[in-house]
Amino acid sequence: MRALVFLVLALLGPPGFADDYLQLYRSGGWPEQREHFHAALASAQQRYRTNLPPAIYQTLVDNSNQRFAAQAMDRRALAVLRARLPQPGPALAFFESLLGRKIVAAELTATRSDQLARHANGLPRMQADATRRLLIRHLAQAIPAGEAGAELSLALAGVAADSLSQMVPGFGLFSGGQLGMLDNQRQRIRDEIEQDLDNTLMYVYRDLSDPELEEFVEFAESPAGRAYYQAALAALRAGLAVGQQ
Repeated sequence: MRALVFLVLALLGPPGFADDYLQLYRSGGWPEQREHFHAALASAQQRYRTNLPPAIYQTLVDNSNQRFAAQAMDRRALAVLRARLPQPGPALAFFESLLGRKIVAAELTATRSDQLARHANGLPRMQADATRRLLIRHLAQAIPAGEAGAELSLALAGVAADSLSQMVPGFGLFSGGQLGMLDNQRQRIRDEIEQDLDNTLMYVYRDLSDPELEEFVEFAESPAGRAYYQAALAALRAGLAVGQQ
């Protein structure tokens, strides 16, 4: 689950929106991240194949494929991204820089299906001096990796639950008091991710030099960086639509 944190940018851009949002979508590696997300979704669906009757399993697949259809996710995410990030230019400039491209390449590598499988039982323990550890701690506080990882985990774990809520008349899995349970689960997953978040970030961005990492932190902590990451998290939540019918 730790490695899934960096699927956070999977859902944030429509291929037909020809302006800075489209450029940000491309420069941030979002098309590739969407492919990685759908690979993780296919794996989640496959886990239920041997445990469910064929008709129920097919309903599960059809429902989750419809929910996570690229165009539908883009519509939900774009509406929030445009509302929350009125000026995409600063983020676009950062991700089109040499450092930005290096960051995106590191994130894309971390979220490939072979890498997720390789590190299913945890990432290697990274060694670093005090300066680098301090930079990583600042980065962990600046980007919403824990929150985003929790949303992703809930979306993948909820594939079967969402299908059940549609197949059983009057059964609203995420209605009423169930929303409180969902929030508790979200917080539990976030806490679990954040227990090892520094090591996760240290591993994913291991090829960045200390000056590059410092520049990344400066962007993430700047007003433009904060605006970008807040909008990205909101758009991710909208695209995944966890707990929404």
